Amino acid sequence: MSREADIFRRLENGWQYEKGNWYYIRSGRAVRGWIRVSGKWYYLAANGAMQTGWVKDNGKWYYLASGGAMKTGWLGIGDRTFYLTNGGVRVTGWRTINGKRYCFRSNGVLDVAKTRKANAGDIICYYGHVAIYLGDGRIVHASNSRDGIKISERADYRTIASIRRIFE
Repeated sequence: MSREADIFRRLENGWQYEKGNWYYIRSGRAVRGWIRVSGKWYYLAANGAMQTGWVKDNGKWYYLASGGAMKTGWLGIGDRTFYLTNGGVRVTGWRTINGKRYCFRSNGVLDVAKTRKANAGDIICYYGHVAIYLGDGRIVHASNSRDGIKISERADYRTIASIRRIFE
């Protein structure tokens, strides 16, 4: 009997937590690779352990949330914004998303300075903050009560929730 079979022989089908990792068990064995459970996709490593964070598979990058489920759509991590297709793949280069043009660097980060959607005068909406886009990647905003109004050189200094244009 293999070590894996010995570890999982007593376990039922479904998610099991064993030795610090989550595994998906089917017929007494840990599943490997991509698996769809309750409408969500998960990636299980060669040893069967559920993965989280960035995962590269067949040359494509995917992001798996802390609970292991694959993310899609807009994703903010720290001060960086990414876009993941409906299949979870991180995009790069110029993309049209919901009829609007965006530019993503080779590492998948949204390049606000090059994104044609942001024009001077547009409102950059962050989570809990707003700014006015000046062009060339710069914004003007009320930084805090101590620093007051200031110009920042990077519009993508924090996760961008949306970009809005009030007047055409």
